[in-house]
Amino acid sequence: MPFYRDHLVEDVLAWWMTHGPDTAHGGVLTCWDNTGSRLVSEDKYTWSQGRWAWLTAAVTRSAGRLGVDEGPFAEQSLRAARFVRDHALLPDGTTVFVTTREGRPFEPVAGDGLHTSVFADLFAALGWSGAVTLEPEGDWGELALGTLLRSAERISDGLYRSEPYPVAAGHRSFGLPMILVASASRSTERPGMLLPPPSSGPPRPTSPSIT
Repeated sequence: MPFYRDHLVEDVLAWWMTHGPDTAHGGVLTCWDNTGSRLVSEDKYTWSQGRWAWLTAAVTRSAGRLGVDEGPFAEQSLRAARFVRDHALLPDGTTVFVTTREGRPFEPVAGDGLHTSVFADLFAALGWSGAVTLEPEGDWGELALGTLLRSAERISDGLYRSEPYPVAAGHRSFGLPMILVASASRSTERPGMLLPPPSSGPPRPTSPSIT
């Protein structure tokens, strides 16, 4: 299937590795127009950062089959994982929805809070589970598993927010269990990817604030 490999490596990955990485602050810039010629926003959405960390880790693990240098992709995965850990993780173990390019959290809607979506938490966990395959001595497994378990508990109890896709009263969401199962399955597809859950409390809290 050389056509698909060539398209993935020479078109898709080549474009993103040229235009996406934020060399100054870490993470990836994703808010491009549909032509790929104009960056319409420098804001960094947590679930996009998590997906980038996971995707580039997956490319790293498949570098031999794809015929690419694994080094740049591994670097991108870890830089994105660190960006989310250092700038998007809240003291209660949830994540902020969005930050500035530099990593300053802000409310997507004034007065609505920093944490507005369990989807962001799940994609953060997905990204951290990718990072643990590259840096197993780090705290990525603990972060990923703790976030997955807390997200699953909030979804089960109905104590979650899911912007920009809020669930109307009296209805249930198919998307929530779908993303939960997908994130959990990807996070545990390789033996030993995740460490045992934390004994108590949220993982390595930080204290971002609105300034």
